[in-house]
Amino acid sequence: MKVLLTGATGLLGSHILEQGLQQGIHFILPYRKVGKRSYLNTVKDHNQITLIPFDFTDNLNMLTLESIDTVINAAAFVSPFEKDINQMNFINMEFPKLLYQKSVEYKVKYFCQISSNSTFGSMDKSKIITEEDIIAPRQTAYAQSKLNFDTWLQKQNSIPHGAIHPAYMLDMYDSKPSSGALLLALKMKRFMF
Repeated sequence: MKVLLTGATGLLGSHILEQGLQQGIHFILPYRKVGKRSYLNTVKDHNQITLIPFDFTDNLNMLTLESIDTVINAAAFVSPFEKDINQMNFINMEFPKLLYQKSVEYKVKYFCQISSNSTFGSMDKSKIITEEDIIAPRQTAYAQSKLNFDTWLQKQNSIPHGAIHPAYMLDMYDSKPSSGALLLALKMKRFMF
């Protein structure tokens, strides 16, 4: 089985890659930069990995999906800063649309979008949120960009697809760190609880 995986240098992408390699999956990995803490940095020369230098500013035609069975889009951009909204919208919304359309063109068997649980919400703050609660998603540009793509993807029917909505993730291979920044803040006594 061949899988094109975007975001393989990130926390979730690293774990998808690690588990998939153990199952014998061959990965095509577009990447921009491989950080010191990335799992990919430890397995770059693995015989089940094909690395393709790629940046989101590159033309998507540089990626061939020939003989790809599944596309997993784990690439994302998160930022609280207004100056980053255009980049966030492109990486979280426009790029996945182009990638899905290219998947259709190459007759990929399955498209998996890694979204976020920030796209869920409820007016009832005491309620446990589930996948059915999309009434009041978090009011952030990131959540909105992810929700906009999720909504677009639900309307597509050219190839089978699905979305996964992870919450905060804490584990090794947190190369930024992302969610792990909370633990670093605790360690540096930025929080007193």
